[in-house]
Amino acid sequence: RMELSVLRRCGPDAASATHDAALAVLMGRVDGLVASMRSVVAQLRPPALDGGLAVALDWLVAEFTRHTPVPCEVDVDKGLLRLPPEAATMVFRIAQESLNNVRRHAGASRVRLQLREFDRQCELSVADDGNGFDVAAHRPGYGILGMEERARALGGTLSLESTPGRGTTVRLRFPAPPQAA
Repeated sequence: RMELSVLRRCGPDAASATHDAALAVLMGRVDGLVASMRSVVAQLRPPALDGGLAVALDWLVAEFTRHTPVPCEVDVDKGLLRLPPEAATMVFRIAQESLNNVRRHAGASRVRLQLREFDRQCELSVADDGNGFDVAAHRPGYGILGMEERARALGGTLSLESTPGRGTTVRLRFPAPPQAA
């Protein structure tokens, strides 16, 4: 981008309208590429995680309730602040996709997001009181497949519990990180 700016100012045909138009198009393309790269980087590790997983989940729930009329309660075990950054990112993304599915499909009147640790296991659950669905008949879309892949990457499992008319719970279970010495 900087080189294009220099070229714009110092090029031999700098006064040419055609030259200026071509440079403007190139600058627009470069600006678009820079914006795309920033978006990809933010998607890999959301900036919300800079304050830790608990803060990021609070932010995620606040964003969910800001964009939907559905109240969402969040309950995070503060002991899980020691999750490695990669694990925190995967947990955050699973919570994010779960809330996106509630927003798009559930027709829920309330949601509860919990992250707990017990028996050397961590458990994220996102439960709603919405429409529910028949899990056996359901064909998972890319969102659910992505959540399952993240669960496996954590060494854990993802389960969907749902009954038509009685809501849905997405449950992620994975090994807790070792205690610091």
